[in-house]
Amino acid sequence: MTSSPNDTLAPGSWFGDYQILDLLGVGGMGNVYRAREKMLDRLVALKTLSPELSHEPSFVARFLKEARAVARLNHPNIVQVFAFGAVQDVYYLAMELLEGLSLGHYLKANGRWKEYDAITIVRYICRALSVAHAQGLVHRDIKPDNVILTRAGEVKLVDLGTA
Repeated sequence: MTSSPNDTLAPGSWFGDYQILDLLGVGGMGNVYRAREKMLDRLVALKTLSPELSHEPSFVARFLKEARAVARLNHPNIVQVFAFGAVQDVYYLAMELLEGLSLGHYLKANGRWKEYDAITIVRYICRALSVAHAQGLVHRDIKPDNVILTRAGEVKLVDLGTA
């Protein structure tokens, strides 16, 4: 994936304690990068709030709310949050890096699943949503692109930013 014109985090550069490896995606509020955390030498997904939005208190509050919401959830089918902070007034969220495809990408490439496999995936998603609901969170954006099927065969719910 190529960088957007507003992208300031080039591969090889450092963003605080994170070395940027490549751009994974561009979203409405910012970018997501594959990065290496220096202290623990682990790969993470680093979601940054765009510099423009980092200066808007309402967007920063929404971003922090996402970080707190996901950090409270401990479930194998929900992406883990490792850290939240700001570097030079740009806010970030460091999360578990999920290697695999979203269900949306998988469906476009491979068509639909067999009934048993589809039911199994839905069960994992329902378990994750049950944990979120028990914490008072409603995802509000359940769609195939917000569910990742990892290379290890795990199903992970992501993007709780609208929770």
